[in-house]
Amino acid sequence: MALSLARELLGHVHVPDAAGLRRVTWRLDVIFRVRTQPTAGQILGLAGKGELTAASDGNYGIRYRNDGGTLRLGGHFVDVGATTVYSAEAAQELTTDRYYAAVQTYSDVTKVHNLYLAAGDYRGEAGAAATTLIATATHGGVSANNASTRPLRFGAEDGATGDVNGADIDVAEVRLWSTADAKATIDSNVWTRVERDAANLIGLWRC
Repeated sequence: MALSLARELLGHVHVPDAAGLRRVTWRLDVIFRVRTQPTAGQILGLAGKGELTAASDGNYGIRYRNDGGTLRLGGHFVDVGATTVYSAEAAQELTTDRYYAAVQTYSDVTKVHNLYLAAGDYRGEAGAAATTLIATATHGGVSANNASTRPLRFGAEDGATGDVNGADIDVAEVRLWSTADAKATIDSNVWTRVERDAANLIGLWRC
């Protein structure tokens, strides 16, 4: 059973700030499906910590948005000092009512920012696919804003203005890891049920 985040009903889920959620290196997994596509200018924050805009107290997150008619999926983070948003984003139209796994990774050592996407069925049902690297960027010398005390939200961005929950979605699971895992590791467990004591797992929210 997924958590339905229809904008007319429950706009978002809010996880209070904790030290372990503030990251400079991370892997963020979101398993979800889109029920209604965002219209022009609308942004859907799948999961993220804080508002992902310049000069904001944000940290990291994944968005699905409509950029003037072009649908885009992206991983984003705010730098130390909260002056710039760094992105790994690609034009990507998602099929409605199909589950996807979106995975964002960033390493404070290599400064490589990756976004992976896989289509499949939740919890090991037939049709689950390996991830594809859809966007990558290297941000030399940039560290993420791990001083952010904003909550982690699913379905909206904390503090953002306007319609940030522009599409209806079901969120099935969100995972936060302390490591920027490689594709092989992601493929080995992104569709697999993991337990809360899994190595390097910081948070697990199963809906």
